[in-house]
Amino acid sequence: MAPMLYKKDISPPSRGVLLTAKGLDVELDFTDIDMATGEHLEADYVEKNPQHTVPMLEDDDLILVDSSAIIIYLASKYCNEDNANMYPDDPKLRALIHHRLFYNCGTLQSLLGQIVRPFFFEGNTTIDEKLIDKANDAYNILEKFLGDREWMVGDNCTIADLALIPSVTSLNVLVPIDEEACPKLLEWIARVEELPYYEANSVGLDDFKAMHEKALAGAEESAE
Repeated sequence: MAPMLYKKDISPPSRGVLLTAKGLDVELDFTDIDMATGEHLEADYVEKNPQHTVPMLEDDDLILVDSSAIIIYLASKYCNEDNANMYPDDPKLRALIHHRLFYNCGTLQSLLGQIVRPFFFEGNTTIDEKLIDKANDAYNILEKFLGDREWMVGDNCTIADLALIPSVTSLNVLVPIDEEACPKLLEWIARVEELPYYEANSVGLDDFKAMHEKALAGAEESAE
């Protein structure tokens, strides 16, 4: 039986796991969780996942939450000779990959949450300038992570790139990346978009863009 992934495509953390599964050629079963109707708060789900978040992976007797933990687990279990570059054995490269995942979770995903909630769900018509500054600072740090490389760690696409791209592209919808300040970051986005399985991000990203446009339209109607 394939592992079951509980997800919502609009969720950047869910998309990071989806991309990783595609990149590793891992077969998963899926259950979509409608958080708008409170499915994540239902007793059966909360019993498995007290954090009542998505994504959640169920693999036999293992229940795993947090996208970074799930991504590392999938890479540890399913990396083989055909996809070894996705999660190389070199401990130094793995340490850098883990750092990028933790940066994604602790900084980018946290920042997205701070922006999305008031903007999408509380009727705020603008994004706090301090959050915009934090987003631009995060972009500048990612630019430095890239340095002269094409990928976030080493010379190949790894799970670090697949974990980061949903957060970066979603944040870019809200706070556009400055082309002059971060040209390498934009080139990296274009490079990841060429991956044959990038649709695992683009579908949910389109939903995210539509939600953003709806929030802007609602703000305009309220102002009239």
